[in-house]
Amino acid sequence: MAEVIDIEELRRIGATLRRMQADQGTLLSRFDGVERRLAIIEERQAEVEASVRALGQDVALLDRKLDVVVALVRDDVAGLERRMEARFSEIDRKFDAIDRKFEAIDRKFEAMDRKFDAVLAAIAALRPPTGG
Repeated sequence: MAEVIDIEELRRIGATLRRMQADQGTLLSRFDGVERRLAIIEERQAEVEASVRALGQDVALLDRKLDVVVALVRDDVAGLERRMEARFSEIDRKFDAIDRKFEAIDRKFEAMDRKFDAVLAAIAALRPPTGG
């Protein structure tokens, strides 16, 4: 058989249900506030993610440009090294030519010095001896 529920019991159950509904309204309004805050956070997160993606693209572009600059600098350095090497080789050849000219001049001076010594000796031989 069915149990008989007392009217007081029904009133207590009704009061409990009304309190629960009131508490549920507060919870629902809190939940709505949390959802609004969450929507703002999700929007900001999307903005941050978009900014990070854009920054990543900018960094990638900067990396590519930097690679181009590095390649150009390497090419310039290599070209400069080739020009310097060619110039140094040319200077070495010129110094070698100058050294040869100085050696030739030294030989001429040595020959002239020997001739001068011979002339001095001939002049000394032409002088009459001085006696005392």
